[in-house]
Amino acid sequence: MNGYYEGIKGDWLLFLPHMRPFGVVVFHDTIWDVKRGLDRTPEPTAGRRMGVPRFVEELRQAGYPVITIDQHCGITLVQPVQGGNRLSR
Repeated sequence: MNGYYEGIKGDWLLFLPHMRPFGVVVFHDTIWDVKRGLDRTPEPTAGRRMGVPRFVEELRQAGYPVITIDQHCGITLVQPVQGGNRLSR
């Protein structure tokens, strides 16, 4: 995946039909814009170019189960079913 929003969204839409209901998609750099001030950020505008935080937030708002680990620039796990899957019947 590239870091630009259109590429990330396109990858998600192409990949989603191949995911199993209990599968998990892992995104990295999901809080890049929040952590923009870290020394390892290559330039001050890098966070604004990163589409991952924006797209992950859209998935969250659309009802996909999302868990973000707030370490470094963020790792986020997303279950590919809106509303999630029940673990029992």
